[in-house]
Amino acid sequence: DDKIIASLKTTKWDGRLEEVYPDVYLDGAHNIPAMEALMRNIQYIFKDKKITILFSALKDKEIAKMLEEITKYNYDIVLQKRKYR
Repeated sequence: DDKIIASLKTTKWDGRLEEVYPDVYLDGAHNIPAMEALMRNIQYIFKDKKITILFSALKDKEIAKMLEEITKYNYDIVLQKRKYR
């Protein structure tokens, strides 16, 4: 069990809570279960930090439901709507 725990602590998964700059993280949560997991992880890992979420999603995703999940938490949220041709 100790080896498994130690291995999990050093496991990296690109695009999953990936630190790209100091205190700047990216996550590719693209569906409701992934968003729920992300929000639980943020709350657990960064519980004592001020959090700002920059949210972006493709139009074929369940955007309203994902935003509903985010707004359950008291974080600042930045949204940007762009229209691509």
